[in-house]
Amino acid sequence: MILAAIVCLQLTVPPPPPPRFTISGTVVNAVSGAPLPGARLSLTGTGSERETKAAADGRFAFHALPAGRYNLSASRAGFRSSLYQQHDNFYTTLVAGPGLAVAGLRLALAPESSLHGTIRDAHGDPVYYAHVTLFRRNKASQETLQVQQAMADDAGEYDFAPLQPGEYLVAVTAMPWYNTPAWPPPPPPRPPSPRRHSRFFRGIHLAAHPLRP
Repeated sequence: MILAAIVCLQLTVPPPPPPRFTISGTVVNAVSGAPLPGARLSLTGTGSERETKAAADGRFAFHALPAGRYNLSASRAGFRSSLYQQHDNFYTTLVAGPGLAVAGLRLALAPESSLHGTIRDAHGDPVYYAHVTLFRRNKASQETLQVQQAMADDAGEYDFAPLQPGEYLVAVTAMPWYNTPAWPPPPPPRPPSPRRHSRFFRGIHLAAHPLRP
């Protein structure tokens, strides 16, 4: 009698790996629209952080991303760092997942800006020693906030940099010319000589000599 044993093997098929996604786009100059090769990009979210550089045509891509929420930022020399669609303190968070479009993004970086001006009086003469205060209007909150302070030089000129794109107000405080110290400020007085001490009193020159023993 031949006995045949039949062994039944139950194979466990592993579940398919979760889908992966790609976030891609182009980094451009916010003013000219030209691509920005070499821009550094950072992607944070879903417990990870990744970095890459934009190609010669400004394009970038982050591959094999799990579904989740991500913050995308870019930076480059000569431009202000920015999150995706950032305006003041607001920006857009990207969501990667089935049926969600996160390709072909356009991340615009604004060139670093500066504000330069000259302060003159009613006769056209430069006003030096003037205190200049710069304010910026926040369109979202409708607030006007102080951002920088400076002092005009001997030509009445001032500079503020770097600045974010936006609307600014300049306030100037200065003294009348007859009450303004000379420019540049005079050097500090020399220390008195140990052998001779001089002072002026009502236009009369008084000299004090050390007593000899």
